[in-house]
Formats: sequence, C-alpha cells, structure tokens
Amino acid sequence: MKHLNILSLLVGILFQTIDLFITNDPILIASPYPFNTSKSSSFECFSNDQGIILSLTIIATMFNTTSTSSLKTTEENIIHNGSIVLTIPILFNYSQLYSKIECRSKYHYGQHKFSQLEVFSVAEIPGKDFLSMSSSTNQLATIHCLTYGTNVLIHWDFTPDLTNKKFSSLPFGIRITYRFILNDTLIIDHVSYSDHHGYYRCNATNQFRNQLYEDKRVFHLTVKKGSIWIPIVIVCVAIGLAILLLILCSKYCQKRKQRLERKSLSNENDSEVLPIDQKNVLTLSRSAKSQISSISIERERREPQFVLGNPFLDPNVQSIL
Repeated sequence: MKHLNILSLLVGILFQTIDLFITNDPILIASPYPFNTSKSSSFECFSNDQGIILSLTIIATMFNTTSTSSLKTTEENIIHNGSIVLTIPILFNYSQLYSKIECRSKYHYGQHKFSQLEVFSVAEIPGKDFLSMSSSTNQLATIHCLTYGTNVLIHWDFTPDLTNKKFSSLPFGIRITYRFILNDTLIIDHVSYSDHHGYYRCNATNQFRNQLYEDKRVFHLTVKKGSIWIPIVIVCVAIGLAILLLILCSKYCQKRKQRLERKSLSNENDSEVLPIDQKNVLTLSRSAKSQISSISIERERREPQFVLGNPFLDPNVQSIL
C-alpha cells in the first residue's frame, strides 16, 4: 500500500512537469484589420497561458534602402493570460513593414513561442480633395498620385469635361513612372491645350482574401492658351520683310536694266560717229597731199635749172681757142 502511494505521487509530479512544458502559442489580434493608413492601428498580444511568462514582445520589422529598424513593445512577468498592446499612428506606410508582425512569448525555463499576423493595408490615396494645377503650352507638367497600401496597382484615365463623368484612356504624349509602393507620376513633356487640358483620375486598387479595395482622386490640369497676337505679329513681320525684299529686288533690277540700256545706247552712238570721222580724215589727207604737191611744183618753177649737156653737141657753146 505504501508503494502504491509513492507511485501515485510520482505520477502526479510527472504530470505537473509535463503540464509545465506543454505551453500554448500567444494570440495576436489587430484592430482594424486589414490595416487602414487613415486610421490608427493597435496590436494586442495575449499570452494564452495561465502560468507565469518571463516576457511577452510584439515586434514589427521595417526595412528601407539603408537600414532596418522595428516597432517594438515588450513586457516581463506576464501572468494569468495577460496581454500587451502596440499602437501604430495614423498615416503610417504599412508598405515599409516586412510581410508579418510577430508576437513572442518567453518562458523561465528558456522555451519560446510565437504567433504571426500577415501585413496587409488597403489601397488609399490621402488627401482626396479635388486638386487643380495649371501649366502653359509647350511646358513640362507633372501630376503626382501618392498612394498607400500593400501591392497597390495604379491606373490613370482622362476626360476633357467632368460634366459627362465618363473617363477614357490617357491622351498621347504622356509618360508614366510606375512606383507601386509609394506613388505614381504622370509626365507631360510638351503640354498642349487641345490634347491635355482636362481632368485626370488616379485609381488605386488592391485585393486581399477575395476582397477588392480601391480609392480614387481627380486632378484638374488647366492649360493656358498661348497669346493669339504673338503668331499674328510674327506672320505680319514675315510678310513685311518679304514685301520689302521684293521692293529692293525690283529696284535693283530696274537700275541694272537702265544701266544696260545706257551702255547699249552709247555703243550705238560710237558706231555711227566712227565712219564720219574716217571720211573726214581721208578727205583732209587727200587735200593735204594735193596742197603739198602744188607747193612742190611751184617751187620747182621758181628755182633755176642747170642742165649738163654735151659741149660738142650744143651749138651755143664757143670754143676757148
């Protein structure tokens, strides 16, 4: 009988020891869930154990391009199914968190338990007020659509007139930079009034457990028309310059024509005078020759002539003897 009592005591101690090592996972609850950027969120972790827990911790790890940090709260000596709470402020970007938020419980004998909650925030566009902006023609215009949420997809559409409330695809000449985490930007390199003046709608959507979440925002782009008188002045100046050029060319051509006519007329006059002058020269030369010949004859008559004759044949010659 004594041996039976000892055996039952040992079995009881064994079961108590087994109970100490059989622990439950903590319970993690978030409110609201899925997360909403425009609202504050709270995470509450219950120990889910009647015994004493060394510590209870909620940790939400964040990541960025340079470092890794975390949102964390912890409390020690949790008893009788106690709990701790972690609060996340409003306008927190849940896309900065890793995929899961974790609650860890640590017991005195070194055992660890944990539970996880998937991170998902609905698609939201903060500042849903109607936003107007202006641009001039042939300028660069950008429209930014800042969004929050997990795996958000952004779609743009356009309407030139908001009264019909019928949006269609974007006009030509627009580039889009896709950033599915933070924002999406429309870039219009050369703004045109006829093509780009109107209303642009940013549509943000995501889906979680077969539930679709979406948000929208409308941007009004006012394109200032270029001044009409500027091209008119340019055209008038161009026409005036063309007319002035034509006048100068006509005057130049007229003067050149007159110069050529004068030159041709002077050549004709020279050709008519030249034969008359030649005739006069010939007449003068002939008269001069005739005068010279008459003068030479008269001179011969006036001067005595000596004729050498044969003395033997001349009857007028007398002999010396």
